[in-house]
Amino acid sequence: MNQQDLTQEILNRLDALAAKLGTTAEYLWPALVREQYALGWAKVVVSATIVLCAGALWVWVLRMRDVPFFSPQDETRPTRKLGACIAAVVLSAVSFPVATINIPLGVVGIVAPEAAALRAILP
Repeated sequence: MNQQDLTQEILNRLDALAAKLGTTAEYLWPALVREQYALGWAKVVVSATIVLCAGALWVWVLRMRDVPFFSPQDETRPTRKLGACIAAVVLSAVSFPVATINIPLGVVGIVAPEAAALRAILP
C-alpha cells in the first residue's frame, strides 16, 4: 500500500466515523487528537501510580522481614504478613507488564497525538 492509498484510506475512515457520529471530519480530527493527548497523560499517570504503589508495597514487605513472625502482642501478624506478600506479588505481576505497554503508548499520545489518533483510526 503506497502513501496515497493510505491517505485515502484514512480520509475514508474518518469520514465514515464522522458520518456515524453526525458531525464533520473537520471537527472530528481535532477532537480525536485532543482525546489522544488526554488519554496519553492518563495512561502515564495511572501506570506510574500503580508501579509506585507496587514498589511501596514491596518496600513495606521487605521491612516486615525484620519483624518477628509471631509476636505475643500482635496475633494477626502472620496473616497480615502473608496477605502483604500475596498482594505485593499480584500487584507486581499485573503492574509491570501493564506499565511497560501503557507508559510508552502514553508518551506517544503526549508527544505525538496525531500519530496516536491515526493508530486509533487504522486497524
